[in-house]
Amino acid sequence: MTASPSLPPFDSILLVSYGAPEAPDQIEPFLRAVTGGRGIPETRLASVRARYEAFGGRSPLSGECRVFLERLRASLDDRANAPGIYWGNLFAPPMLSDAIENLARDQRRSTLVLPGSAFGPGGVCLRYRLEASRALANVDSAPPLTFAPPFFDLAPFRRALADAILEALAWDELESAPFADSRDERLLLFTAHSTPTFDAAPARYRDQLVTACNFVLRAILHAPAFGGGANDVADEDAPFAPMALDSELAPDLLAKLNPRAIDAALAFQSRSGSPATPWLEPDVNLFLQEYKKRRPALKRVIVVPIGFLFENMETVYDLDVELRATCETLGLTYRRARCVGTSERFAEMILELARLAPASFPQCGARCDKCDFSCRLATT
Repeated sequence: MTASPSLPPFDSILLVSYGAPEAPDQIEPFLRAVTGGRGIPETRLASVRARYEAFGGRSPLSGECRVFLERLRASLDDRANAPGIYWGNLFAPPMLSDAIENLARDQRRSTLVLPGSAFGPGGVCLRYRLEASRALANVDSAPPLTFAPPFFDLAPFRRALADAILEALAWDELESAPFADSRDERLLLFTAHSTPTFDAAPARYRDQLVTACNFVLRAILHAPAFGGGANDVADEDAPFAPMALDSELAPDLLAKLNPRAIDAALAFQSRSGSPATPWLEPDVNLFLQEYKKRRPALKRVIVVPIGFLFENMETVYDLDVELRATCETLGLTYRRARCVGTSERFAEMILELARLAPASFPQCGARCDKCDFSCRLATT
């Protein structure tokens, strides 16, 4: 994507998130909004309710969104013609419909929409677009909305992920005594939210994740803090150029991790829904149990929630509580990299995207019932 000199850039940025409760009395309204009409069993709802209650009824998601927005605003303080910053959620205040009304009130002419995910599993992406279309239909004079395409392979995003992993690895090395001297002793475990296979396949969701993992591994191996040289030249030449998708973790990258006593893998978490519906596997807890059987020398696990832009209940509970418990049962040390949505690199990337002309973004050509990944077909 390149900026067009004949067209103006965006004059507003809209963050769209699922939303989350921030107090105990918000749990029920949130769950009703998310699950409305879907016939979710009460036992499942009770389990989810208990997770929020264990954290005082508050998810970290909204706080993370606020930190991200404040980083954007701070970076814009000294810039002329800076875009306006807006935020709307699908299922909890502040609502998306209110945000679009504010865009119309402020007479914005073009809005870059940032979904709360770097990846494009079909159902998630389409749900954001559908809810935005519904909100637009009820607001006169609202500006056109241009969705940022999945940005999992853009250089600033993967560098932000590499920064988070290098920080976790640095702490792990400081606390490791003695330091691991065998590849089998330490695992870099990438995780992402699972999704039904019928939804994941058309959008090549798993391939998106694998591609991001490979790029991040390459960035780590090239980082000076990890003993390498400068970042890839391609990163500097085309920081916003999307890349072709991979289907497996690259063997050459895994081999280069060997001297650092690290292996790497991708697993999935937080599945829900009917057990009869196939979802992406392996489940992160079952994977770790099997991995430990095959490699009993494993001692330390560094978890990287690559599929999550902001901290939320799936990271602080499904990982920091449930997966940590699995690690303790297996006699493994657990450490986790933070999500990157509040990093300065990520905020700067979004501001750079907002400087581009709306017409320079690829358009989604999918039907409302099926994602075909058409926003990226030119690079696949």
